Amino acid sequence: MGPRPTRGPGGHHLRYNGGVPGPTLHLRPGDHLGVDLVNRLDEPTNLHTHGLQVCPQANGDNPFVTVHPGRTFHYDYQIPATHPAGTFWYHPHHHGLVADQVFGGLYGAIVIDEPDPPQVSADRVLVISDITLDGAGAVQPVSAMQRMTGREGDLVLVNGQSRPQLTARPGERERRIVNVCVARYLRLRLDRQDLPLLGIDLPLGGDPQQVQEVLLAPGNRSDLLVTTNAGTSSLQALPYDRGTAMGMGMGGMGSPGSDTGNGPVIDLAALAVGGAPAAAPAAIPARPAAADLRATPVTARRTLTLGMSMGMGMGSGSLFTIDGRGFDPARVDQTPPAGAVQERTPTPARWTIPSICTSGRCRSSPSPAPPCVRRPGRTSSTSPHAAAPSCASRSTPTPGAPCITVTSSTTRTTA
Repeated sequence: MGPRPTRGPGGHHLRYNGGVPGPTLHLRPGDHLGVDLVNRLDEPTNLHTHGLQVCPQANGDNPFVTVHPGRTFHYDYQIPATHPAGTFWYHPHHHGLVADQVFGGLYGAIVIDEPDPPQVSADRVLVISDITLDGAGAVQPVSAMQRMTGREGDLVLVNGQSRPQLTARPGERERRIVNVCVARYLRLRLDRQDLPLLGIDLPLGGDPQQVQEVLLAPGNRSDLLVTTNAGTSSLQALPYDRGTAMGMGMGGMGSPGSDTGNGPVIDLAALAVGGAPAAAPAAIPARPAAADLRATPVTARRTLTLGMSMGMGMGSGSLFTIDGRGFDPARVDQTPPAGAVQERTPTPARWTIPSICTSGRCRSSPSPAPPCVRRPGRTSSTSPHAAAPSCASRSTPTPGAPCITVTSSTTRTTA
């Protein structure tokens, strides 16, 4: 199943290695990944490996790192040998700039391969994003209201393309979808096709669930096997009311989300299935059941009170608050012990909340964090089967390390 891009007007975007999305990184448990991040923007940035269970300190998955314009930072990730397989992604995580940089085009997928994966025709990843362009083709600045309620782009893209045309033979299998939209919930449907769901964010384990729709909050990933049937289908995003945060911190309660939104149905991609049938794929291998924390004793419970500052984020402090306080990188709010199972309840419950990630530790089971490693100046490498993008120049070379270059450029986009 391969996309066929259409042509359209130019657009000014942010890019990793000149493309949207950035290169997909394929890894295996136990791999060591070294990456040089070269910042060619006119503002700071950094790199976050969303969902990976790796060290969150030093030059690991550290959201407090600042890579200034014109500088290079060497990231070093040791993937634990016990790391679960699944679909993850990377993006900037510099406080105050995350939404703008992701909305502008800085994102890419990460795949941790399974030792015994289901048979597929191509292990392809569909990265779904949205963006709004102005009349000159540049990314349109957002208003204060959009920053408060969450921006949704006018143009929804699949692997950087608008409404790509996909083709496949009957009986082929594809998998993996990533929602990198800043605020848009994706209620996805692909009629006339078989959709066994293996998991969201991490594999569910056990037997696949046959579904008709998949709901992905911003940052969610689905491991969804698409087994193709002859005919033409459209991958659609159905209306979904994600609610609002209006009134938060000002005496209001906001509004809840639901799948009964009044917005338009968005055609994301067309799938034409025809030709000689593919050989029947092998049965999906048995998968161990995922860890279920519901039977594990809870060591602590806490309510998180979500709100907004009166300053609305316009130079007068943090826009969003937890327990009445905005983010402060110099402050530590909690120090739970390693291995603790804690229950946290966000409130008010009526405010629609996206998936919540504790950067550096998005885990489904209680286990100690992997050890941190720091190898300044040493040769680093990806796994031998991973495609390592090349970089022509580095301000501080690290021999053998792949390079992700952050640029701002005017290129063709589709419409």
